[in-house]
Amino acid sequence: MTKNWKEVLLVVGLTALAGFIRVFNIEGLPAGLHGDEAITGLEGMRILREGWIGSYSYHAIGQPAGTLYPTAISVWLLGNTILSLRLISVLLGTVTIPVLYVVVRRSFGIRVALIASLLLATLNWEVHYSRLAFPLIGWPLTVAVAVGTLTEAIKKNTPRWWAMVGLASGLGIYVYNAHLFLVGLLSLFIACYVWKRRRIAPGAIFTVTLLLAGLPMIMFAAGPANSYFSHFNEAGLFTRDYWQAIDAVEKVMLVSDRYRDWWEIALHKGYLDEVDSIGLTPVIGVPIMLLAATGMIISLKRYRSEPLATLGFLIVALLPFAAVSTVGAYARRTLPMALFLCMFAGIAVEGLLGLPRAHSTRHKLYKTLAGIGLTICITFIVFQNLFSYFGVFGSTENQRNLNAREFTDAVKIMRQLGPGHCFYFMSGQWSVNYEVRQYLVPAACSEDRSAEFGRFDLGLNNPREGKAVFLLLDRYRSLLKDLQELYPGGKVIYGPERDPTFVAYEVGE
Repeated sequence: MTKNWKEVLLVVGLTALAGFIRVFNIEGLPAGLHGDEAITGLEGMRILREGWIGSYSYHAIGQPAGTLYPTAISVWLLGNTILSLRLISVLLGTVTIPVLYVVVRRSFGIRVALIASLLLATLNWEVHYSRLAFPLIGWPLTVAVAVGTLTEAIKKNTPRWWAMVGLASGLGIYVYNAHLFLVGLLSLFIACYVWKRRRIAPGAIFTVTLLLAGLPMIMFAAGPANSYFSHFNEAGLFTRDYWQAIDAVEKVMLVSDRYRDWWEIALHKGYLDEVDSIGLTPVIGVPIMLLAATGMIISLKRYRSEPLATLGFLIVALLPFAAVSTVGAYARRTLPMALFLCMFAGIAVEGLLGLPRAHSTRHKLYKTLAGIGLTICITFIVFQNLFSYFGVFGSTENQRNLNAREFTDAVKIMRQLGPGHCFYFMSGQWSVNYEVRQYLVPAACSEDRSAEFGRFDLGLNNPREGKAVFLLLDRYRSLLKDLQELYPGGKVIYGPERDPTFVAYEVGE
C-alpha cells in the first residue's frame, strides 16, 4: 500500500507539473490570438445559441466538432476570453499525461512509465499544442486511450475489451481529420493479429463498434451537400497538379524525399509552420530521438511479443506519411508520435540501467554511473524543451506576428473601453471584422477606415452612436498627429510596449 501511495503521488506530481507548464501565462504565450483559435470560440458561442450543431464544423476549411462542445461550456463559464478558449486545450494536454502513464505502466512497468510521462509533460511539441485553442491536442489523448484498450484487449481477449477498442478508436474521428490515417494503422495491426491467430471475432467486434462510434460522422460525410472531403482535397498532395503530371517512379521518389525531409525538419532543421506558429525550434530534437531509437533497439530483443511496442514501431515509422501525403501543417498531423517517442525513451533508460545483468562490483559501478549519466541526459532534454518553448519561441517576433499580437492588443482596448464607444479601425493587415474581434468583442460598434479594408476617412460624419476612437495599427500609426490637429483635446492610448503595437486616439467632447 505504501508503494502504491508513493506511485500515486508521483503521478499526481507529474500531472500537476504538466498542468502548470501548460497554464502558466496562457493568455500571454502564444502572444495574441490566432484567427483559427477565435473560430473555435465563435463556434462555441454558436453552440450556446443553437445547441447541437452536428459532428462537423464548416469553418477553418472544415474540422470535427468534438472539442467545440466543451469549449462552449468554458466560454459560458468564463466569458469571451483567451483563457476560456485555451483552457480546454490545457486540460486535454494535462489529462494525457496520467493516461499515458497508465498505458505504459501496464506494459513496461513504473520506471518506463514515469520517464515517458515526464518527457511528454515537458516536450515542447506537446506543450505548444496544449496552449493553443485548436481541437488538435485531444488527438494524442484519444490515441493513448485507443492503444491502451487495444493492448488490454489482446491480453484479455474478451468481447468487452474489443468493443472498447472500436469505440475509443472512433472517438478520435470527432477530434481531428487526420485520425482516419491512424485508424487505418490500428486496423492494419488488428487485421494482422486476426490473421495470425485465426480469430475472426476480435476483428468483427472492433469493426462493428468502430462503425457505430463513427456513424454520425459517416452519415454526415455521405451526405450529398457537405464539405467533409474538401479539407482533404485542400490539403492533399495527391490532388495537386504537379503530382498528376509525374510518372510512377517520380511519385515514389517524391514521397521518399518528403519522408526524409520530414525527419530532418522534426529533428534538427526547423521549419516555421505559419498556421500553427511551430517550427522555430525542432519539434522532436536529436537528444530525445537518440534515446527513443535506443529504446526501439532494446524493444526488438526484450519486448518483441509486447503489443504496445509493436504498435509504437508501426506508428513512429508510418504516421509521418500523414504529413508526407499532405501539404503544410507537418507537425500537427504527426502529433501522436510524441506518445511513443517518449515511451521508447523510457524503455531506453530502463534497458540501459539494467546492463550488465551480472551481480558484481563492476555492475554496481556501471549502474551508478549509468544512473548519473541518464539523469543528466533526461534533465538536459527537459531543460532544452522548456527553454525552446518559453525562451526561444516565447521571445521570437515571428510567433507574435503569426498570432496577430498587434490586432489582439488593439481589440483588448476595445474591450477595455467598452460600450459607449465607436471604433474606427485602420490597419493595412487586418480588417476589424477579423475573427479575433468577433470573438473577444462581438457587440463592439466598429468599422474599417483603412484603404485596404474600407473607405479611408478621418471624418466623424458616421451616424453610429458612441464616443469616437481611432485605432491605428502598422503604417497608420503615423496619422496620430493629423488626428490631434483635426480633433484637439483628445486622449492618446498607446499599446502595452515601448514600441507600441497600436495607437488609439479617443476624440474629446
